[in-house]
Amino acid sequence: MIGFRDSITLARTKIRSKRLRLLITTIVSGLLFGIIGGGVLLFYGTSASIDRFADQNLGGRYLVQGTPVIPSEQLYPYPGDPALVKEMQAAHTAYLAERKAAAEKYGITDYDPRTEVAAIIDDPYGDPSIPASERKMVNQESVVWKRRMAEIVATAQKSSKSTPEAFDTAARSGGATETYQPKHLQGLGIAYLKDGREDLTGTNEPTPGKEGQAPEEGMESSIAQSNFTVMDDDLVRSFIAEPNAARATPKGIPVLVPVDDVVATLGKNLGLTKRPRGSAAQIDWYRTVRDKANGATFTSCYRNDAERALIDEARQQAADLAANARTPGWEKPARILELPTTPCGAVTVASDTRTEREKKKDADREAFDAQFTPRTDPRAELLTFQIVGVLPTQQSGGSTLDSVVSGIVGTTYGYGALIPADLLAAVPAQLRHADLLTSPPPQSPEQMMMFGPYGPEAAYIASFPTINDAKSFIESQACPGTPGVFSGDYYIECGQPFSVGTYGTSYLVVDDIARQARPFLIGLLAALFGVATIIIWAMMGRVIADSRRETAVFRAIGAKRSDIMKVYVLYSIWVAVRIALFAGLLAAAIVVGIEVFFTERATRAAQLAYGVFDGDARFHFLGIPGPVFWAILAGILLMSLVAITPPLLRNIRRNPIRDMRDE
Repeated sequence: MIGFRDSITLARTKIRSKRLRLLITTIVSGLLFGIIGGGVLLFYGTSASIDRFADQNLGGRYLVQGTPVIPSEQLYPYPGDPALVKEMQAAHTAYLAERKAAAEKYGITDYDPRTEVAAIIDDPYGDPSIPASERKMVNQESVVWKRRMAEIVATAQKSSKSTPEAFDTAARSGGATETYQPKHLQGLGIAYLKDGREDLTGTNEPTPGKEGQAPEEGMESSIAQSNFTVMDDDLVRSFIAEPNAARATPKGIPVLVPVDDVVATLGKNLGLTKRPRGSAAQIDWYRTVRDKANGATFTSCYRNDAERALIDEARQQAADLAANARTPGWEKPARILELPTTPCGAVTVASDTRTEREKKKDADREAFDAQFTPRTDPRAELLTFQIVGVLPTQQSGGSTLDSVVSGIVGTTYGYGALIPADLLAAVPAQLRHADLLTSPPPQSPEQMMMFGPYGPEAAYIASFPTINDAKSFIESQACPGTPGVFSGDYYIECGQPFSVGTYGTSYLVVDDIARQARPFLIGLLAALFGVATIIIWAMMGRVIADSRRETAVFRAIGAKRSDIMKVYVLYSIWVAVRIALFAGLLAAAIVVGIEVFFTERATRAAQLAYGVFDGDARFHFLGIPGPVFWAILAGILLMSLVAITPPLLRNIRRNPIRDMRDE
């Protein structure tokens, strides 16, 4: 019988023999597990870094955005539907009858029904098997269609389950501590005035020149595009700069502008340079832009449809006067409009030679038109905006590391320039334009469908105290059969009133990556364990085959099969420990190397992505080993025991006398 201490001695003796073979086995197997172990450590470190930056950026809150689900078949019916075509044709006939009656009421003797926009037009995309004369579709520019859409939107709003109150109730029941509702202003049609000037003599609305071009080709900056959203201060407080002398007295509507948009639109006036290439230089550049832009102002102009119509009329009159002033017999209009001479001024009446009868006739015409197309009074307002901070902008075209870090940890609010609601409320009334910004004017059905409180551009935001609460709420709102995180289709109806996802930062991106990569990781681990098992199996088989004589001697002097097994099991464990130790050290070396060479760059990239530079958070790749890492090392031991079992069982069953005779 061989004692345990003797078994250890024999196992150590075997370790010292065949060292080259053992070294090759250790290196090959250790390389496989060291690389994947390094990846696991890298994952843990990256995940912890993302959590640190998200916590610093959002103050320990995790935001979830809910977008109302649109009843697509109701709001977007197929225009070529025969039943719908028939319905709209009948509605158009009734509409023409109304118009004729109104024309008689207001004494409009020159009314011609043929001037009305047709309700039904040819369908160029219809079924080719149907004769062309029968392929018809609804004209979405017709009055009857717009009437119908207004009714549909109103009905949808009354019956909608996707209300702010419903979202607040659902979110708070899921653990949310606060909910918010941003107000979008894209539908107002605000026009940016470059350098505060406006030229209405052309045929187009004022648009920014080269300075108004955004950093990415083919897109305009949020300033030039007038892409504004009113948002609660709690959500954007970390981006609001400290007040300076320029902000001692409020000069306009407070606004946070994406950093690249500031440079693209106002860079020349503020003496700003383009974004440099290096991340270290970009941080200095970002701070410079933030400091120089803090308190800077720019102007935009709001005009409603009625005021724009007057501008078009005044512009056309000016063109006609210039073209026909010397034409014999040409009579100028009785009422001549004059374009404004000040930025965002109102159209004025230069002269009006109409008689009282003509004025009444024109008033009747306006009343006739307003009966079917309600109009508002002309309105023009000059808006002054004052920058109170800048927002980070995700960049493309940088280094691979910067792009990856920015894509993972970047702050994305997705609404262009943001107006902090509390700062807006503190601005003097004459600069605030509260009735325009906080209570936008009535919108058309098309605008309500997109920018109204129940359209796809609407959004409700909930704040959760923990990442698990946010994740659970997202999963609870997902459609059955779809992944909970980053899922949801605005046009899918599965009984859920909202399409939800993370907001502000992609704090669940690591969880999402882990979930999607899990099948691949399991398969890779299985393959690695299989390859390593075969390698160790072959090595152990060779070792045992070379030890047939000594095994036979041990058996001949009284050693039991269990004694032999004990020696080789200890040997196998010793080999596994060497492989695990090599793999662990290699994994640590890989991550430490990445940490040493790339942590500074990654930290700068994360700071740029978040737009936060004053905290102490750093991006580290080296993390505390988690369960998966230890499971890999433990799996090496299990793999070694599995690999040695077949050759060992075969060896101890052999006849020792025969083995000694063969030797």
